[in-house]
Amino acid sequence: MDDYLPSVAFDALQSIALVAGALALMCAAVPFVLPALVPLAFLFAHFRGKYLAATRDVKRFDGTTRSPVFAALGEVPRGLPTLRAYGAQPRFKAAFAGLAGRNLSWWAAFVACARWLGFRLDGVATLALAAEAALIAGLRHRVQPRLAGLALVHGEGEKRRNGRGEVGVRSLKRRPSFLSLAVNLAGAMQWAVRQTAEWEVSMTSVERALELTRLPREPPTRAEGGPPPPPGWPPHGGVDFEGVSAAYRPGLPLVLEEVSFSIPPGSTAGVVGRTGSGKSSLLLTLFRLIPVTSGVVRVGGVDAASLALDALRGAIAVIPQTPTLFSGTLRSNLDPVGAHDDAALWSALEAANMKAAVKRAGGLRAAVTEDAANFSVGERQLLCLARALVADAAVLALDEATANVDAGTDAAIGGALAAARKGGRTLIVIAHRLDTVLGCDQVLVLDDGRLVEAGPPRELTTRAGPFARLAAAAAAAGGGT
Repeated sequence: MDDYLPSVAFDALQSIALVAGALALMCAAVPFVLPALVPLAFLFAHFRGKYLAATRDVKRFDGTTRSPVFAALGEVPRGLPTLRAYGAQPRFKAAFAGLAGRNLSWWAAFVACARWLGFRLDGVATLALAAEAALIAGLRHRVQPRLAGLALVHGEGEKRRNGRGEVGVRSLKRRPSFLSLAVNLAGAMQWAVRQTAEWEVSMTSVERALELTRLPREPPTRAEGGPPPPPGWPPHGGVDFEGVSAAYRPGLPLVLEEVSFSIPPGSTAGVVGRTGSGKSSLLLTLFRLIPVTSGVVRVGGVDAASLALDALRGAIAVIPQTPTLFSGTLRSNLDPVGAHDDAALWSALEAANMKAAVKRAGGLRAAVTEDAANFSVGERQLLCLARALVADAAVLALDEATANVDAGTDAAIGGALAAARKGGRTLIVIAHRLDTVLGCDQVLVLDDGRLVEAGPPRELTTRAGPFARLAAAAAAAGGGT
């Protein structure tokens, strides 16, 4: 949109101006040619309308199918070691071929539409030129010399030297402007039709950009006029869900339905359930990343919907399943806003068992390369844990943070979380391995967006309920949920 659209618009306007100037000259010089151009203009407009009706949607589908291709090109290289380790290259190659083929099919349709238009415009222009040439030849005696002089386009004079060495013009090439002007006008009109159509079709990119501007905005932050939290909030990190239902968008099925539970301040709650049961959606609701359709979420005894967005999210820290670090320095990743001194950062690194590794890397000023390729997956996860500890949030949430790490990193994360719990933080642990939640104060079992069981883990294992069945299935599968 930023590169292609302006050049097409400029070319279209230039072509329109050229056609208008040529028509004005023909009106003054050879007006009897204009009746032959009227059907030409109508045919051009007719074909342009049919071309636009097809290519507008074709171009839109071309744009929407191109985005997954670029997304795959960005994602697959980062996961090449994993793909090669599991021998999944053929499957991903086939998936990428499907995405590229779908996009290329729409691009081929767009090229076919352009060829369809070009063939018909060339045919119309050829017929028009033949009619104009015959008309001019038949009415050549009716053209006045002064108008013919205006219509004549002079070529370059051919210079020669006479015997005395004087420079003069031996001859002047001329061509009848009736045919020449008609040829130029037909070509200009054809190019104007192509470029104006391309201009209009390319506006689908602007349409998509405008759609993004009309997306619902997030609630305001304090700087944008959002309600500030009460003084001293949060006094503790208790979390309460009271009949909470949520959906990703209006009209979509509920991902959480009438969920109610209470996590006392300073305690630990494990969240388990099968894939798609609503575990991650629970955290998204806590962060107000998806709207609550009914019920109330309370953090520190205050309704989360009544807080400015930055105040709410500042009280909650999250450690995601996929560790994310940004290009820059370790310091900028641990403390993006620069609110803490070096001592606080080193303290968090020590709690996350990453102090020695960071010193080996060069300290807080050490560079983090693109996708943090200079750190292992386990080290990235521990750095994300250190970043969450630096934030000193009242609530610490882990979204299957130990799912992709080895046993040593899992133990390091467990030790850091135990230290965080002693500091008074409330922990919400979405577990991939059931043994991760066995030490929690309570376990929440979700199934299809509903809370089906809650209680201390040792008590739940003695019941013939969903948690006991999950534990049996995990033991049979080797420990995962």
